[in-house]
Amino acid sequence: MKAIGINHYGSIDNLELFDIPLDPLGPTDVLIDVKAISINPFDTKQRSGAYPGHPNKNRPLILGIDMAGIVSQVGESVTHFRVGDLVTGRQKASAQGTYREQIVISQDLLVQVPDNVMLESAAALLAAGEAAYHALFTHGNLEAGQKVLIHGGAGGVGHLAIQLAKLKGAHVATTSSHEHHDFLKKLGADVVIDYRSQDFRKLVHDIDLVVDTVGGETQQRSLEVLSPTGKIESLVGSIDEQDSRIHYFSAGFTTDSLREMLELMAAGKLSIQIRYLKPFTLENVKEAHRKLESKHGQGKIVLTL
Repeated sequence: MKAIGINHYGSIDNLELFDIPLDPLGPTDVLIDVKAISINPFDTKQRSGAYPGHPNKNRPLILGIDMAGIVSQVGESVTHFRVGDLVTGRQKASAQGTYREQIVISQDLLVQVPDNVMLESAAALLAAGEAAYHALFTHGNLEAGQKVLIHGGAGGVGHLAIQLAKLKGAHVATTSSHEHHDFLKKLGADVVIDYRSQDFRKLVHDIDLVVDTVGGETQQRSLEVLSPTGKIESLVGSIDEQDSRIHYFSAGFTTDSLREMLELMAAGKLSIQIRYLKPFTLENVKEAHRKLESKHGQGKIVLTL
């Protein structure tokens, strides 16, 4: 089967097309015909060698953590799914990734996709949606009426975090470049700040929660706008591990949170922006990595099969 990955860490040019065998189907596993793959920062960092301690030591190393598709076969003990179901899910860290035509995944790592949610949207939701959800609620404990500042509001995580925070009843401020401001206002952001020409420290204060997708100097400055009990939930690391107000977390995955967000999408209460939608080819994967590493753009990158 066709798959895309690397034999050696490095640049985008290290991406290769491989022909790999299908993994055996265990009793609680599900075989999926992959129809959509989302490209995430984890993928580009893994390709470049930023995670040398990662448990997946396979060579070739097939990249990807998100996918959506159609169930084509189930193991003898599978109880949650049947052939023909639309599903989305995440592969376990030690296994080969999702940049492939078919994949075997444990039923415990899958969620059924509602009929009125496109598979492209379901694939795009997974990593970004989980990061936003856990930053806001699992770790951030965001409540109605609280004030949240979301850096990088136009990105994959940011634009979902804005919507989820507004659904919770929070007051939302966000930063982005000027060209995305109309988009962010339509999502419901109460305050939209141009990070290139405005200093957010002069425009917001007493923030209960900062969702940090930028890090560095932006994270440092965010400390100045926190309320006395405010905190920063960062997806990119902490500038000061001794500062208890900053919490760095690696986006987790729970089927309950993913199911909740898919239900919101099915009800028309949560939308996902896809900025790059192309067929799954080696050249398009390379271009997707280039676009993601440019750190500019509105929404998610998805490839289809």
